[in-house]
Amino acid sequence: MRHKHFFGTSVQDALQRARYKMGTDVFLIETKPLTISGSDKTGLIQITVGIPEAERRVFPKNRQRSSGSVATKNFSEYLDQFGKGLYSPEINRKRNGARRSLKTDHQKKMKNIHENNDVITMLLNAGIFPEHAKIIQDKVSSDSQQDASVIDKLENIFRSMFDSGVSREFLKKDSQRIIALIGPTGVGKTSVIMKMAANKHFFRDKKTAIISADVYRIAGAESLRAFSDLVGVKFLELRHSDELPAKIDALKEYEVILIDTPGRSPLFPNYFNELQNYFVNDPRIEKLVVLSATADIEDIFLSSALYTLLDPVGLVVTKLDETSRVGKLVSMQNGIGLPILFISDGQSIPLDLTPVNGYYLWKKVSSLF
Repeated sequence: MRHKHFFGTSVQDALQRARYKMGTDVFLIETKPLTISGSDKTGLIQITVGIPEAERRVFPKNRQRSSGSVATKNFSEYLDQFGKGLYSPEINRKRNGARRSLKTDHQKKMKNIHENNDVITMLLNAGIFPEHAKIIQDKVSSDSQQDASVIDKLENIFRSMFDSGVSREFLKKDSQRIIALIGPTGVGKTSVIMKMAANKHFFRDKKTAIISADVYRIAGAESLRAFSDLVGVKFLELRHSDELPAKIDALKEYEVILIDTPGRSPLFPNYFNELQNYFVNDPRIEKLVVLSATADIEDIFLSSALYTLLDPVGLVVTKLDETSRVGKLVSMQNGIGLPILFISDGQSIPLDLTPVNGYYLWKKVSSLF
């Protein structure tokens, strides 16, 4: 299953466009006003729809189908194929020259880190808070490995900082799991639940149920209902926190229960008390805080301060594919004081949710320079 965005003057208009281009079996996941530079006066609505992998696309008449599916290619491959057909030889030369220039610039910056130990600059540019960057720089300086380069030392630090073993231990527990995803609106809690339920490395092979408590987002529960029908997962919806104990009791035979909680601004009046009511009577519920990698790090700290009062066990960080400052995950983990357990690096369901991996994050950070 994949996600795709469409725009229109209304939800109905955008959904009609989605069905015209992608087929009638697409289902609505999210709606929101389209904003530009902080303005909400565009008059347009953005929707996110789910597209079953097996669904055959419907193409307008007189439109030829491309030789390869975009879904099976990464972006650079698609760009290359796209460019070969449309760009003139002169433009292609400029594109290739720009790519070589970027690669050379990256090599020069990495060489500068090797030769001048310019670690702090690199870490700050990657989005890491100054105090956390200084800690890493001190670790590099105190590392006694004579034969290790600065880059090797940084890689080792990232590997030890983000230990995928913690994530694997979380997934290995044998008792019934009741996992609630909490976090601000728009961070992708619903998508994370879909990925967890459908990914065999998470809970795809277990008897899983989903409970939706998302009563504020328009058609918030409908996307999960459609998804659950598609993959054969039990689905329940509740309208008030008082209903949750009865819903959980009705699912005693299920190995995993995933709860999608309401997403609201952490500053909304009484939001904490409202959220706390879901968990106060059931200590079995494990809470995961879902945060977006695209958010400002100070806003992340502000919002997470509320969620940590609910005793969560870890973090899930989404939208890594939408930020150029991946290093902020270092500050998120250190500043909040909770381990990052899982990362979401794309919109493909269910493949783009994985246990955190220090080597992978280091490669993403170092590729930016």
